[in-house]
Amino acid sequence: MDLYFGSVPHSYNFEAGSLSWVVVSHICHYWRECALGMKRLWCVIQLRNRTPFASSAAATFLQRSYPLNITLYHDTYFFPSGAVSGLIDAFYASLAENRDRIAGIYLKGMVHQTAWMLLQEDLVNTVEIVVLCDSPIRFFGKPLREESRSGGLLKGRSLSVKKLGLGDYLCAANPYPNLTHLYLMETNYSSHDYSMLLSLLSSLSSTLKVLCFSNAGPDPEEVVLPALSNRVLLPHLQYIEVVNNEDGNGPDPGTTVLHCLSLPPSVAIFWSAYDCCANDRRIVHFPSQEHCDRIKNIFISLDADDYGCYLMEGDNVFGSSYIDSQTMHSICNGLPNITSMSLPSSCLEYRNRETTTQFTKLLEDLNRHQDEMGSLPIFCPGLLDVHVYTGESDGGLILKDETEQQISYELMERKLTPLDLSIGNSMQFYRDVLGKSFTVHFHPGDMDKRIITYTA
Repeated sequence: MDLYFGSVPHSYNFEAGSLSWVVVSHICHYWRECALGMKRLWCVIQLRNRTPFASSAAATFLQRSYPLNITLYHDTYFFPSGAVSGLIDAFYASLAENRDRIAGIYLKGMVHQTAWMLLQEDLVNTVEIVVLCDSPIRFFGKPLREESRSGGLLKGRSLSVKKLGLGDYLCAANPYPNLTHLYLMETNYSSHDYSMLLSLLSSLSSTLKVLCFSNAGPDPEEVVLPALSNRVLLPHLQYIEVVNNEDGNGPDPGTTVLHCLSLPPSVAIFWSAYDCCANDRRIVHFPSQEHCDRIKNIFISLDADDYGCYLMEGDNVFGSSYIDSQTMHSICNGLPNITSMSLPSSCLEYRNRETTTQFTKLLEDLNRHQDEMGSLPIFCPGLLDVHVYTGESDGGLILKDETEQQISYELMERKLTPLDLSIGNSMQFYRDVLGKSFTVHFHPGDMDKRIITYTA
């Protein structure tokens, strides 16, 4: 799986592809016979609001794909009539008879009761299960009984399930012993629910490789962070993602979950910290300290789609955020051992009627003893190199003369050394507060979006 930072996965895509290819069976008799004879064309079954005669089409797909494995996508957000509901019942009755053919099942919205009953059966060949219910969980308008909710809900067993996606407080009564991917969505866990979740994760410790929380996690005010020796051990995890709703309308679980898990050093960690601010030193805004301490290099891109998101891999952090004093203080306060930072061309531009570029402000902050409130330690004390990408690429141009002159003027106004890029397009800046220097390097062009690749 490839994860593109700047276009991050945000958990998982549970959407099926288009069924527009079905029109080929209407072109002519020969094409229709070819389409009907190719069983793998009919293996993705969709029951959706916008699909005409969805139940009849689903039954037809189930029949035409026999005996191959099938994947079912069923989502609906309206109450069907009695006749339509009966057709859905009939389809699920047929599906139950073919449940050994189900490779994947995705249920969203108001889950039909016969679909729910199917999940309580043993699905011996199913690889992926996703249940993202309306809240509260409803069977076409009828709420699920509270005693059923607390009983585990997914009671079926399957040795073959590798990917499981759950939302709205759902949990599995029987742990899946070969599960490698777990996606938890749209749930703000209470302390009791969260204890159950940690127990589930503990049961998956020998197999889990990918763990994603999307608007899901505990309330930081309700959870007591465990000691290192009491964290849930996930020794084989390769990637963990904790993202929150940036518009502030969804649950706000923060990154508390990262402090309840013991993760291997090689794990890639993606998290969002929209509410992180310069004077807020709460540890929950960052991964666990042992991961933060290993970070030496930080790369800041400017991608509006992923504002406030960070990806930690090895000793590198890739950030997508606006370059301002508050952001840099927040990052460096949480990542204390940074020696190198790379910045985009936007740090050389003016924003919001500012009279100083963010690059100049950064150099000014680096030469301060502490922040203006006197509450933070020295800013980036281990910094050795700053790499600035200027955006220029024509004719090998590194920095426009007028830009260099303006930045030099700003630096001199703040009693700092003006730019002199005569030696290798770089120069050193001396830090009076530490008695040592760091080097600023200017590069043409812009940073490429970071790509990490892992096998899961």
